[in-house]
Amino acid sequence: MKEVGLAIMDLRRPELLLTQFTDSKSYSFTTSKLVLLPNTAIGSELYEAIKENFKDTDVIDVNRKYFSESYGAQTVSRLVVPENSSIEHSVSSK
Repeated sequence: MKEVGLAIMDLRRPELLLTQFTDSKSYSFTTSKLVLLPNTAIGSELYEAIKENFKDTDVIDVNRKYFSESYGAQTVSRLVVPENSSIEHSVSSK
């Protein structure tokens, strides 16, 4: 089993969904989602699972400089709604 974290942004609404789940070794749940990966993930098991399961899809890597843990945590703190404020603690402890 593998731990996977996802951040999903809806560009039509000001909505950011953060989720973490356990997936199988073949990443069957993860590959049913649209996934952006940093270019440092090229060649990883997850990257290869995505390529294998989406043969007709171009996989485009994103430069690692666009993935920032500190900026992500700041964004979560700024955007979190009061009823979900416990997410800040969950995110900061990862």
